[in-house]
Amino acid sequence: MPTQIGFNLIDALQRVLSISPERPAFHCRGETFTFSALGSRVGGLAASLTGLGVKRGDRMAVLSGNCHRFGELYWAAAAIGAAVVPLEARLTTEEMRFILGEAEPKALFADTPERIALLSELFPSASIMVSMSSGAAQGSLDYERLVASGSGRLEPTGVDPDDPVAILYTAAVAGKPRGAVITHRNLVAQAAQTAERTGISNMDSHGVFLPLSHTFGAYLMFVASCNGAANTLLGAFDAGAAAELIGDGLVTFYAEFAPMGERIILAAEERGVPLGERLRFVTGLEMPSVIERYLSLGVKFWCMYGQTETAGLVAMGEALPGSVEANFSGVALSLSAISLRDQDGRPVPDGQAGEAWVRGDFVVSRYWPDVPTRLNSGWLQTGDVLRAESGQRLYFVARTGDKDLIKPGGLNVYPAEVEQVLGRHSGVEAAFVFGAPDPIWRERVCAVVIPCDDAPQSLESELRAMCEKALASFKRPTGIEIAWDLRGSSEPLSRVELRERYLAKLETS
Repeated sequence: MPTQIGFNLIDALQRVLSISPERPAFHCRGETFTFSALGSRVGGLAASLTGLGVKRGDRMAVLSGNCHRFGELYWAAAAIGAAVVPLEARLTTEEMRFILGEAEPKALFADTPERIALLSELFPSASIMVSMSSGAAQGSLDYERLVASGSGRLEPTGVDPDDPVAILYTAAVAGKPRGAVITHRNLVAQAAQTAERTGISNMDSHGVFLPLSHTFGAYLMFVASCNGAANTLLGAFDAGAAAELIGDGLVTFYAEFAPMGERIILAAEERGVPLGERLRFVTGLEMPSVIERYLSLGVKFWCMYGQTETAGLVAMGEALPGSVEANFSGVALSLSAISLRDQDGRPVPDGQAGEAWVRGDFVVSRYWPDVPTRLNSGWLQTGDVLRAESGQRLYFVARTGDKDLIKPGGLNVYPAEVEQVLGRHSGVEAAFVFGAPDPIWRERVCAVVIPCDDAPQSLESELRAMCEKALASFKRPTGIEIAWDLRGSSEPLSRVELRERYLAKLETS
C-alpha cells in the first residue's frame, strides 16, 4: 500500500467518527444512519469493491436519484482512491454514451433495473454492474450485499490528496462536454472554507435538494459530512416534500437554484411550516424578490459565486434586508484568492470589471483524462467577468467571449455544444445559441439559425426533433428563430448581434 501523504477526505470523516459517532449522517426516506453506521457501510462497500478489482485510479459511473447509497458510493470511492462519474438523469442516451466511452468506468451503478439495463447497453465492457435498489437486477450485483460482505471497518488508506474523487462533466470543448477532475484536496479545502463562512456544525442538517450528480449538490454533501452535519436526501426535488422535511426539523440549510427557492416558500406557507424558526440559511442563485422573501421570514440568504472548476464556491456574501443587490456574488472565502484582470492579464482598478482569476487548493487542474484547465501560473482563468467594490464585494457582470455559458435553473449549457447539434442539419448554414432572460429560470436557451438556400420550411420542427434526441431537456432551445431574411447574406454575423436582434423581436411581439 502506498504511503499516505497529507490530509484526505477519509481523514476528515474519521475525525468526525471519533468526535460524534452517534450523530446522524444521513436521513433518507424515513431512515436515519449515524456516522458510526456510515463508517461501517462505507468500509464494507469499499472492501467489497476492492475485492472485485476496483483500485486506485479506477472510475465508477452512477445513474441514480438522490439517496444515501449515492452518498455512500462517493465516500467508498474516496476510501479506495477511485472516482465517481455521476450521470445527470436528464441526459440523452447519446450524451451518456459519450461520457461512458471517455471515462471508461470499471463499475456501473444504477437505482432501477431499467437504468442498469441502459448503462449495460451503452457501455457493455464494464466488468461490474451494481443495482442500488432492493434486490439485484438480472446480471448485476446487489448493493446491500456488497455493503454487508465487506469488512465493515473504514480502514486508514494510502490515498493521496491529489487523487480524484469525482469526474463531473461540464465544460464543452469543441462542442463536447469535458469532465472536471475533483480531488480530495479540492473538497477538503472547500469543507474548511465553506464551514468557516457559514458556521456549519454537527448540529446542522443539509437538505440535499439539488442532484448529487450536480457539482453544488455533491460539494455540499461532502462539506456537511466533513463537518459532522447530517445530509437529508430528497430523491427528486418536490417543494412540498422539502417543506415537510424542514418542518420536521431535518433541514437547517439548503442550496437551490431558481425557481426552487420560491416554490419551497409557497409550499411551506400552504403547510404552515415556519421557515424562520427552522432554517439557519439558504444559498443559491435567485431572483432578488425571492431573496427578500427569505429575509422577511428571518432566514439568512448567502449569495454566492463558484463553478465546477473550483469544486464549489469561492465567494459567499450575506444578502441584507431591504437592499438585495442584483448579481451580488459575495466576498472571497478565506482560502480563495480572487484577482480581476483585463484582457492582458493585468489587475483592473477597484470598481472596474475584469475576468475573475482564482487561486487556491480548491482549483481543479485538469479535465479527464489529461486536458489542463485554464491555468496561468497557478491562477484559474474562470471566463467570468466580475466587478469588485471596496476590494471585497463582488458582482457578476458577464462572461468573456471565449467562455459563453447559459445557466437555466443553475445548470450549465455551453452554446458550442448546442450549435454543433443544430449544425448537423443539412439545411443549416450557421447556428448561434445564447441565453435570454427568463422570469422563472433566470436564463433560457435560445437560437438564431441561418438557413441554407434549399432549407425546408419545416426546418424549425426538424431542428427541435434533432435536439430532443441529442440534448438533455435543459440544453434544448426554447426559442428557435429561423432567420430566412439572412439566408445567403455575405455580411459577417456574431452571436452578440443576433442575440440583440432576437431580444428586440421579443420586446415588440
